[in-house]
Amino acid sequence: MHVVDFNPYVARTPVCAAALTLLLASLAPLHAGDKKAPGVILNMAGKFTGAEPADTRFPRGKVKLQNINLPAGYVRIEIVGKELNTLIRVSGKTGLIAENGGGGPGVESVLVLKVPAPDPYSIAAISLDGKAGDYRLVVAESTRAEYLVEQAGAVDLMARDARAEYLAELTKDFQEKGAGLGPKDLQTAFAAASNLEGVDAALAAKTYEELGKMLAKSSNRKVTAGAEKLLGCSRRLKLLGNDMHIAGTKIDGKPIDWKAYRGKVVLVDFWATWCGPCRAEFPNMKRNHDAYKERGFEILAISIDDDRDELEAFLKSAKLPWECLHEKVIGDQPLAIHYGVLFIPLAILVDRDGKVVSMNARGAELDRLLEKLIGPVKK
Repeated sequence: MHVVDFNPYVARTPVCAAALTLLLASLAPLHAGDKKAPGVILNMAGKFTGAEPADTRFPRGKVKLQNINLPAGYVRIEIVGKELNTLIRVSGKTGLIAENGGGGPGVESVLVLKVPAPDPYSIAAISLDGKAGDYRLVVAESTRAEYLVEQAGAVDLMARDARAEYLAELTKDFQEKGAGLGPKDLQTAFAAASNLEGVDAALAAKTYEELGKMLAKSSNRKVTAGAEKLLGCSRRLKLLGNDMHIAGTKIDGKPIDWKAYRGKVVLVDFWATWCGPCRAEFPNMKRNHDAYKERGFEILAISIDDDRDELEAFLKSAKLPWECLHEKVIGDQPLAIHYGVLFIPLAILVDRDGKVVSMNARGAELDRLLEKLIGPVKK
């Protein structure tokens, strides 16, 4: 189904972020017998008792703090707690530097960062669910390669300066590898750019495009195929306020005439038969289609299903009153690649002039937009 097997389609979940003040407490003292291996800066055991201060970002979380002088270079920080769901947050003289996405119970929580100069730093260990329990904090020297891979998934959590430095480092690494860029680099690019979408869409689009162009020069065919989708993601993020171009084949085998839709308000719906949230939206789409069809509203569905027989059976049963596009190809649908579709449902609303006015026209938002663009529902 997918160009890259590590990038499945998912239902989109909104993500919110805010700048919050840290409440910190001291870590438990180093246990007797703790030793540092070569390259290890700190290796200590700690314990959450449940009496620690609450974290302001995660109200149920409890916070402990370790002040430490870190050397310049790449540093790996990890916390392991058998029953704990932990998160790592690092602050310096200028405030928050970075944090990771957390690790589930019994899962190692890791944060790799680049330290620009030897300085005092504060490492916050956070028990996200406030549970008590033992853990181990290890700080060790790391490498650029590990830094680039590990931080790709947490780039959205970095401070602005740290984020810019990470992206510059990643770009430099890609330039150095050239045609030698491989699947792991593709995965890193997707992780970094997709995590930026929720915090800075313009920067995400730029990252998708720049890294995609470099990956397109790889000697690995799977990587170049993945690069096409990266470039598509950049194209998708630039759609709002601009024209959307559609080409493809309808279920009946005839080509779509996108020009025939000009002058209408069109909902372009990327979906699949196996997507529950997609099917759950159909009643709302049908209601609006019935109410506005005679006044210039149309829906164009684009299926990303693998199984053509299953799709045709579903459409016959559901009797959806709008056209559906689907290509008989192995792998991603061409339009899904062209617009870098990473999640479904993806409901894009196009106005009468062919300009995209919304990238999330579902539920009550679709009602609101149609009333704005066409007028109130006639009673």
